[in-house]
Amino acid sequence: MYCPNPKCGKYNVDDAKFCVSCGEPLESGYEEDGDNDPNKKDSDQIIYCSRCGAPNVDEAEFCEDCGERLIKPESIEDHFDQIIYCSRCGAPNVDEAEFCVDCGEQLIKIEKTVKCPHCGEFNVKDAKRCENCGKLLIMPVDGVKCPYCRAFNFKDAKHCENCGELLNGDIDGHTNGISKNIKILLVSAAVLIILVGIAVFMLSQGGVTKDNFPVSEAPNLAAAYSGNTGNVNYQNVDLDKNQRIYILAKAIVMINNGDSGSITVKDWGDAEDPKGYINSDYITKAQYIDIASRTYQFMDRNNRTPNYVGISEPNQPDLAPNTVLNLFSKVLSEYKSTGKLPEGVSIP
Repeated sequence: MYCPNPKCGKYNVDDAKFCVSCGEPLESGYEEDGDNDPNKKDSDQIIYCSRCGAPNVDEAEFCEDCGERLIKPESIEDHFDQIIYCSRCGAPNVDEAEFCVDCGEQLIKIEKTVKCPHCGEFNVKDAKRCENCGKLLIMPVDGVKCPYCRAFNFKDAKHCENCGELLNGDIDGHTNGISKNIKILLVSAAVLIILVGIAVFMLSQGGVTKDNFPVSEAPNLAAAYSGNTGNVNYQNVDLDKNQRIYILAKAIVMINNGDSGSITVKDWGDAEDPKGYINSDYITKAQYIDIASRTYQFMDRNNRTPNYVGISEPNQPDLAPNTVLNLFSKVLSEYKSTGKLPEGVSIP
């Protein structure tokens, strides 16, 4: 079955009570009364091991059965960026967990093996449309060919999957449709040209704002304040540490992908409990690009700076926010000097 949450819609096994992707209750949800409530425990003092599923007292730090470090349920959503929800009780768990830490149920991992030919997203094997882009995953064998764009469609389709035109419409009637579509395209193109002209004008005026921070300015920002982890003023724009971390992280990913454009800067909250145990190391290009990607995506989701960032593995307390800022500053400072991202940098 598929999740009824319009913002999710992901596939779940038929007997799941909660969506494993977002935690939304499914249509076959459990009864709230009696013994069918999966959230009802024999004791409020029990925490289950995410590795072996064994029950432990709530104060325990390690599983008494297998020795695995125990994860407190209340800390998962605040401190981990990759989460899977229990299909029985709906509680959040870390993505690597085998058993739910709240009810002990074995977690269900949905295997996705069919790659979308349009966007590259992986889908469950019996899906007809991609859950990411919505396009067909398979070519209809006995389908109907569109008389206008020649694309194949399922035989019971009324509109073309590719161009949206009626599959049983006549060519004469289609002429008017083309005229309307051309008018819409011309108006859209005119609006786009105007917007591009405005953007070019603003950039030509040297406009650096929080709503429009050019990626090309990120290396200059990094070089100007390398080693500074406080608030700065760059081209008359006040930036705090959290905003600098976000700008530099996203700029590294965009430069690596060959993307230009600008970054929108918001007000992000401080890390709630900043920590990091690695102060000196050599970080490869693949590692710092992955760190940058995970950092700005975490800030987009949680509206704050992460407490720490793992070097090779997510959710590991390797680098504190100040160390992350210095790492990104070194990467982009070298990019400013050489015109290419370095193969690696040393911290501090």
